[in-house]
Amino acid sequence: MAILDSIYTTFYDGKFDKEHGYPKFGVQPLDYHYEKIYYGKVDRRQNAAYLSDANFTSQLEPGEPHVALDFVAEAFREFSDHFQKALATNRIAREGVFKNGLIVKKALIDLNQLHEIYRQNLYKIFETFLFSSKRNKKLKDFNDFVHFFREFIDTYASTTPITKTAFIKSKLAPRNISGLVIELEGGQFGDNKVKRRWVEDVNFDFYRNAAIKFGLYVDKSAPWCLIADVASYEIQNRWFESQSAEGDTTKVSKRGLIFDPGDASNLFEVYYNKSHRQDLDELAMTIITFYNTFVSIHPVVKIYKPVILEKMNKCGSTMIKIHERSGIDFETASGTFGAKYTAADYTLARAGKTLTRGTTAKILGSFRQFNSFSYSMYLLCRIREEELEVSEVKQKQIIKKASFLEKHLDKTKALGYINGEIKKQISLKVNPSYCQNFEVCDESVKTKEELKHRKYVKSPLF
Repeated sequence: MAILDSIYTTFYDGKFDKEHGYPKFGVQPLDYHYEKIYYGKVDRRQNAAYLSDANFTSQLEPGEPHVALDFVAEAFREFSDHFQKALATNRIAREGVFKNGLIVKKALIDLNQLHEIYRQNLYKIFETFLFSSKRNKKLKDFNDFVHFFREFIDTYASTTPITKTAFIKSKLAPRNISGLVIELEGGQFGDNKVKRRWVEDVNFDFYRNAAIKFGLYVDKSAPWCLIADVASYEIQNRWFESQSAEGDTTKVSKRGLIFDPGDASNLFEVYYNKSHRQDLDELAMTIITFYNTFVSIHPVVKIYKPVILEKMNKCGSTMIKIHERSGIDFETASGTFGAKYTAADYTLARAGKTLTRGTTAKILGSFRQFNSFSYSMYLLCRIREEELEVSEVKQKQIIKKASFLEKHLDKTKALGYINGEIKKQISLKVNPSYCQNFEVCDESVKTKEELKHRKYVKSPLF
């Protein structure tokens, strides 16, 4: 009974905090937990995205390891200085959660390192899957392995992300991967008492009012987290620097970003990669790496033949041989998928440099079969990861068009098409509250001119 009471208490405690745990008046926060769950993880068109280059980052504090996007770090440093001056001049009380100023606990986390650790754990999950229902005893070669991996996708991809795109959008990838989030000391996720201590602090109003002046939102569910408002004037002004020439001062973009407040502008095109463009190659390498790892650990399999034990009137089995498994490289793997020729053969065939017309047709046909199989597995993976219902007829249409786009254009266009079809299906079942462009999505009825005057700070001249 005590456990049941604890569950009820936790549930209603969380519900009360969601509805009443943050001040209703004054500067409003960004609700990362319930509304903007993909903020910084997807671009303006809802494509999963991740930081493309560490050179776009900067230290938050001198001599400290924490980094964020360069303009976010600049905004935070100015905010921190402003806060310290307020403490030093007794404008705010030196007590409570802010008594030591703004101390960074965590900022940018490298997605690639995080994803690689996850892939190692994913292999262990898949290996367990192989040993359940004695699948491992039926696995003789790479072809069998691919069959079981497809079965694994079909069964578990809805709860176990396999592509990087699904991993980015899952709860396994923290908000910090965007470089837009700064987590301060003194917070504790999931602890409502800690949250209340922050929002009830004597300096909390000063904290949230000051943060917005530097283009930083406070997270509603975790007020110790600051999130850059990429659509704000305050943040976008930091995309530029002043340059003087012949007595005139002009502002020049530091990284090629375009000044367009009220919108995320071209930030995600300049600073981030779209993960779906690498998904197919990474899926192929995941399968090959998993297979080679499995073979290195389990190099042999005992092959049994079922027999009837006449005297006992029962079924049994007898071992007939030991089969040695062998590793595989990418070109051999392509052959297993249906391509009997190498990538070099394909290049020559497309250039018309093979010996006979018949050989050329066979090579191109083989690679079309390989592409069709690859796209089929990838599409199934994305459908299951997003928990969508897509008919087999529709799937075949998508695969056929993707193969056509790769043949006549390139793989990027093919993957972009598949990603677009997946997003269409998602939009049919999900309320798009995860939209990246926070201001435009939530305040679409307002004009950009109206959005300019939403903040406490006057819009700077530009």
